[in-house]
Parts: sequence; C-alpha cells; structure tokens
Amino acid sequence: MTELTPDTLLHRIVDLELNLVADNSVRVFMEGGWIESGRHTFEILKAFATPTPLQLGLRSIFAEGTEDHAVALATVKRLHELGCLLTHEARPFSTDRGFGNARVHIAMLNDRARVDAYFAGLRAVVRPGDVVLDIGTGTGVLALAAAQAGARRVYAVESGSMADVAQANFEASAYADRITLIRGWSTQIELPELADVVVSEIIGNDPLGEGVIPVLLDARKRLLQPGARYLPGRLRVLGLPVSIPETELSKHLVLPATLETWKTWYGTDFSPLQKMCHPDDRPLFYISPQKARDWLKLADPVVLAEVDFANFDGQAPSQSLDITSCAAGVLNGLLVGFELTLGPTTLNTLPASVSDANHWKSPVFYLSAARAVGRDERLVLSVDRTRNGWLLSYY
Repeated sequence: MTELTPDTLLHRIVDLELNLVADNSVRVFMEGGWIESGRHTFEILKAFATPTPLQLGLRSIFAEGTEDHAVALATVKRLHELGCLLTHEARPFSTDRGFGNARVHIAMLNDRARVDAYFAGLRAVVRPGDVVLDIGTGTGVLALAAAQAGARRVYAVESGSMADVAQANFEASAYADRITLIRGWSTQIELPELADVVVSEIIGNDPLGEGVIPVLLDARKRLLQPGARYLPGRLRVLGLPVSIPETELSKHLVLPATLETWKTWYGTDFSPLQKMCHPDDRPLFYISPQKARDWLKLADPVVLAEVDFANFDGQAPSQSLDITSCAAGVLNGLLVGFELTLGPTTLNTLPASVSDANHWKSPVFYLSAARAVGRDERLVLSVDRTRNGWLLSYY
C-alpha cells in the first residue's frame, strides 16, 4: 500500500455506487460487495473524480485545522486502503483495483465473443477516411481495429494509467501515424476535429452504471459530426424472471435452513442477523450469467430500458411491464443482462446467449415477495431507474 503524502495523486475508481444510510454514513458498493464509509464520502469522491493531489483535494472540501478536515482525511485513508481511491502512477502496468488493473483487461480480451462482435461492427460502420473517436480505449484494441477498418484518424481517449499501455501498443503497430492518444475524460477534452464515428465499451455489469448515456450525449453535442455513427448503436437492458436456487440464496440471505446449519455448527442462534439483511436495497449479488444457465426461467426476458444512442435524449423511463410466465415455479429473482447492437452484430449477455469466456457479471435482484406461479400466469413488473440504480417490484 502506497504511503499517502500531501502531494500524492489520488483518483476514484470508475465502477462505484453509493447509498446514504439513515445514520448519515455512506454505503459504497463495488463489484463483489459493499463497505461502510464516513459521512464525507460523497464530497471526497467528487473531489477526486480526476487525479488530484491529496492536500488540494481535501482543501477543496474543508479548511485545514478543522474537525471536518481531520475526519475527511481519515476517510480518505480508509477509502484508499479499501481500493476506492487509487494512487495515480504513470507506469505501464498499474496494480490498482480500477481499470488500470491488468486483470480487468485480461478478462475483457479473453472474452473473444465481445471483441469479435466489436471488430465486426467496426468493419461494417467505419468508412475509408473517417475520423473515429474511441471513448475509454483501455489497451487500445478497438482504436487499432478502427484504424485497420480504414479510419483516417482515430482519437483514443483514456483517463487512467492504462493509457500508457495503449500508447505502447499504438507505437508498436502499423497504425501509429493514424492514432492519437488523448489522456483525460471525454467530457473534459476537446478534439482537433469532429468525429464521424464514436466507439465505446463503457458498458458495465449494470449496463447503465458507467455513465454511458451522459458520456455519449456529451460526445454528440461537442465531439461528433451531425449524423455520426455509433458503436454500439443501441442498448437494450433485459430482465429475466427466474427462480434463484436455494443453494445460491443461502450464500447471500439468512434462510431458515442456514440458521439450523449454523446452530449445529456453532451452537448459537443467529436469527437476529436476519434484521441486518437488506435484500431490496441493491442487487442481492452478481453472478457470471453462464453460471446461471441451469436456473429455472419463469418467463421470457423483458426490456427494462432501450437506448438508441444516436437519438436518445433523456433517462431510462419508469414503466410497468406485463409478463406471462412460461413455466411453473417460485418467482423470487430478476437476472439483468443486456443486448448491444454493433452494426450488423448483436451481443447478448443473458445466460442462454453468452459464451463461457464472457467477462460481464449479471446483477441479480431478489424479489422478497416470492410467490409460486403457474404456467401462463400474468404478472406486472414495475421498473424505475434512479440515480442509485434499479428499483424493481412486481404484483
């Protein structure tokens, strides 16, 4: 762990969700779980949205010498220890837990279906002489593919330390004279010329969680030609009504059978732990969708949100969806995936469609009002996309 000094550059990781708790503490959600943090967490993460010296970031929130400044400093140190705030080190292979971590990109590059779908989309969408904007280039693999597809100029935008890897890859390629790396956030940079095509793979486990809508809306206003082409062109967020197996539920909830097991193991009644479970707050857990192929599917997928990036100008709407069950069983969960339109190619992350190498995980929401449904039974799902995520219920 890097020792923090007043001049240490810190920046927050990309994939974070926050929830304000009743006692004014903040629950920080990262992939794989959540942690409790102090009351100044919101201000701190905003102050370090881009690489900022520790001392300067804290001064932007509280004056030195105040009690709040001391509390905020302690919170910064805790967030750094937990991997929410990262030291910004300009070196090719960072060891941080954000998108500068090589493991993240290894998983994405090993997802051959993902990469091939984007490659096919680029070959279909990019025309000779085009200017292409690649938002969140990472290792630069899509920027290189855009150049190979015939782009005259590719502007590859990357805010994190992985930019060093992208630059090395560009310089070692046959397209170094056609690719320009721009370090920073796409919402904070300017381009020498407007782009004809924008490609981006800022689709997270929650497909709207990495800000793809505001990022592409900003690009449309400032960085793209009128009538620019988008890759992906369309995103559909899909919900699959399922029966979550009890063996999986027992890993995340306090079930009666689990209480009996623990009492046998430890001689203690842990039923008070049930009061601490909040399964309706967030996705109950994330799972690789390929591991959920044998779950009982109770209805066909429903479209929770649909975004045509070239024309969309709002937020994912609230809606009520009619569902007709296709099997009998206990409905207690909704597994969320998505479908991307990449030129002539479609990429779908629901369990029946993904490859074994798929790197995305699916949020699984627990429907606490679990009920037995029969075949051909009608249900209504209420969907609301808020700043803090999805709110789902059914009746």
